[in-house]
Parts: sequence; structure tokens; C-alpha cells
Amino acid sequence: MIRALARLAAVLSRHWELIWELGRRELVQPQANHFLGRYWVFLHPILSVLIIFSVFFFVYPMRVEGGMQRGSEIYLLSGLVPWVVTSELMVRACGLIKSNSNLVKQIVFPLETLAVKTVLASLFIQLVMSAVVLVILFATSTRIAPLFLALWILALAIQTTFNLGLTLTLAAATPFIPDIEDVVALIARAGLFLAPVLYTAGMFSEKVWQLFYLNPFSFLVWIHRDALFHQSVTSPLVWTVAVLLSGGLLAFGSWLFSLLSPSFAEAI
Repeated sequence: MIRALARLAAVLSRHWELIWELGRRELVQPQANHFLGRYWVFLHPILSVLIIFSVFFFVYPMRVEGGMQRGSEIYLLSGLVPWVVTSELMVRACGLIKSNSNLVKQIVFPLETLAVKTVLASLFIQLVMSAVVLVILFATSTRIAPLFLALWILALAIQTTFNLGLTLTLAAATPFIPDIEDVVALIARAGLFLAPVLYTAGMFSEKVWQLFYLNPFSFLVWIHRDALFHQSVTSPLVWTVAVLLSGGLLAFGSWLFSLLSPSFAEAI
């Protein structure tokens, strides 16, 4: 695994210009035929967050015990935004190798760049969505902790590490086990209700709430919620587990991708 991580680091340092260009194309090309063109790259995530905010703020207001005044929308958005980004990334990761078959069959092409550029594109979308959340946070909160921004950046770094490991794992395994794509599609649809995104601890008994600890994504929700809603570290254990999960998944994903990548051309 250490060798695989070293290879990934070498690819990142050696081909960062290629990764940047591939990531830019991933964002811009799907919008090329739209009337608003590249501006839709910004408008789509902004409108998505505003619609979600409007629904939960005006139609289905939620009370969060012990939270900030008028802060329930931040409680929801802080968990919902990372889930939306990660769930869409999971679906794209499954088809990553097949959709780039022309590049996969080139022996000298660094295939890890495909995973990295996909994660970077999703990170950009999350940054745009998070910018709207931050505006809502400043507009609706009665207090802002001085370290909330540092916590949010740290949570974003942990999630990006997790997402890269997840993308490498799914991209490597799906060509050999096509059923993974169907399973991931199901998780993307139902997973929102299997993580503590729309729930508070007061809605369940302690034993039921503990079941959320079995879902790795729960820890990403909790650290983002600490950063933006609580604006403090409410559980050092949760942050520690999130770091270990993300680092472990990245190491495993790098190893699996390095192991299987020589056989991609045959599998597709």
C-alpha cells in the first residue's frame, strides 16, 4: 500500500497540469451546449442549495435542540451538501474506466489522473455550494466562532481524501464486478436516509442512534456539522475516526487501483 500511495503522490506531482486541464474539461464540457454556457457550472450548484434551503426554511422548518437561533437550515445543509457531492461522485466513479476506454488502452497514460480530476471537479462543485451555505450562515446566525473556518477546511480535506479513496476503489473494481454499479446507484438513492443527514439524535433512542456509527459517511456528516453548525469539535473521537477512515480508504483504493489497472484494457 505504501508503494501505491507513493505512486499516486508521484502522479499528482508530475502530472498536475494534465489533472488541472482534465478537471476543467469535466466541468465545462457538459455545459457547452447550454444557453448560459460555462456560467451554469456555478448556477446549478447555487440554485440547488437555494432550493433546498427554501424547502427546509419555509416549507418544512426543523427545530434543532441546543442549536443556534434560526440555525436548523445550517444543520441540514452542513450534512446534505457533502452527501450530495459524494453520492454523485460514487455514480461517476463506477463508469470512470469504461467511459475513458480510449485513454485506458494507451499504455503510457497515467490512469490515476482520471480519478483525481473527477474528485477535483466534485470538489469545485462542493466549494460553490458551500459558499452559499456560508452566506446563509452569516445571514442567519447570531454568533460565529473564530475557528469555524479552520474546522470547515479541515473537514473538507478529510472528505476529499475519503472521496479520492472511494473513487479509486470503485473505478478499479467496477470493470471486473459490473454489479457494483447497480449497488452504488441504490446507495446513492437510499443512502441519504441511512446517514444522520436529515435527523437529530433526539429523534431516536440511543441504541438506534448508535447504528449510524456503522455507516462510514456518518463521520463525514458529523465533522462538517461540527464545523458549520456547532462550530467546535463536539467529539474528538468522531474526528479521529474520520481521519483514519479517510486515510485507510485512500491507501486501500490506491493499492487496489495499482493492482488492477494493468488489466483494465482487457476488462472493458
